[in-house]
Amino acid sequence: MKLNFKVFDLYTLLKPCPFCGSKNIEIGDDSGMHDSCWAEIAVYCNSCGISGPSVSADYNNKLYYSYGEYEARKNWNRRV
Repeated sequence: MKLNFKVFDLYTLLKPCPFCGSKNIEIGDDSGMHDSCWAEIAVYCNSCGISGPSVSADYNNKLYYSYGEYEARKNWNRRV
């Protein structure tokens, strides 16, 4: 039996943009921009265009990529 679950903590929910206050926030990566298997993951604001600190992650490895997303979220929420 395979179990699917997500662990939620204080860093999972993204805080509003520290510059414009918008809640229109997304997390994304640049994986389609180059031939490398490494991606730079960052949280960004769709309203003012600012992005948080990026985190490098191997997008071919789901565990490393998920941890990279977690770290990017944590970095974004620390800025507020």
